[in-house]
Amino acid sequence: MRKRAAGVQTPPMSVADWEKMWAAKQATNTPPPPDPAKPEPPKKETKKERGVVREIDPNYFYVTPENAAHSKTWVEINDAGVRMHMLLIGPAGCGKTTLFKEIARKYGKPVYQVDAAAVTSIDRWLGHKDVRITERGPETTYILSEFLRWISADGFDPGYVVIDEITRTPPQVGNILMSILDGSESVWVPELGVRINVHPETRFGATANIGVGFTGTYSLDQALQDRFGMTLEVTWPVPAEEAKILVKRTGIEDAKAKILVDVASQVRQKADEGTVAKPVSTRSLLNAAQLVARADRSIIDAAEATFVKQYSPEGKGNSERTIIQLILQGVAGTR
Repeated sequence: MRKRAAGVQTPPMSVADWEKMWAAKQATNTPPPPDPAKPEPPKKETKKERGVVREIDPNYFYVTPENAAHSKTWVEINDAGVRMHMLLIGPAGCGKTTLFKEIARKYGKPVYQVDAAAVTSIDRWLGHKDVRITERGPETTYILSEFLRWISADGFDPGYVVIDEITRTPPQVGNILMSILDGSESVWVPELGVRINVHPETRFGATANIGVGFTGTYSLDQALQDRFGMTLEVTWPVPAEEAKILVKRTGIEDAKAKILVDVASQVRQKADEGTVAKPVSTRSLLNAAQLVARADRSIIDAAEATFVKQYSPEGKGNSERTIIQLILQGVAGTR
């Protein structure tokens, strides 16, 4: 199975070839029958066909019982034929994208992650024309985006297409997504004069950081947000569970993991109060824990090298960075 970043070019195909292929293919959205002269190769079993259904591993990821139940319902509703997309909101680094990956892993499906912050132009969402020189002279070709190939399962197994940080998509891209996520479940490609259909087994998810603290984002259009029938809020794991995640994923000692989590909990409280601009994410704690466990760095050194410098030094003794350093010294300096 091939998994590549959205927007990576594939070998070019002429416009005429694309038109012929999609005219025949889009009516059924299924691959053409095999050549009778060649025996069809044995079908490769997927994880789902082999009956491998895994539970979400709490040692490596934490999900609240409520979100676990809602996620299970979301999968079952879609499998029953009711198309419903899911949006996960919450602070950066708390595990939104990981939740989609864990759901897909549990049900044996591939995940195709679209980095919306990087895929901003229309051609990277749909595809683009290209001109190459051949023996017959210049020849126009069309390169279909991998995003459209993912959603239509063209050369890829149908799976979960996750639009990461959907609030970073400009309005013109949002218009494309609305046509894909609404009842038509398709998108018109003007350059080819064809409509690309969403595969029946494709599932759509998205993540969003919503709030004034996130720069470079767009307000999520109400019409686009309404396309997501289920919205779940993901936040920080409870301290005991977060410490377990650090231990299992990095090998850090349990006592040191609890110190890092204690520091993060106090910083998050300051962030809630508005004293500092942002909390310490689980992602940042994992980075610090890696330095402690694998490079034998002290907790204070690891924190300074990973997340402390992300806070503003302006204000000297009253700066955000000083506040974080005082918390760090108070928790880790005496242990």
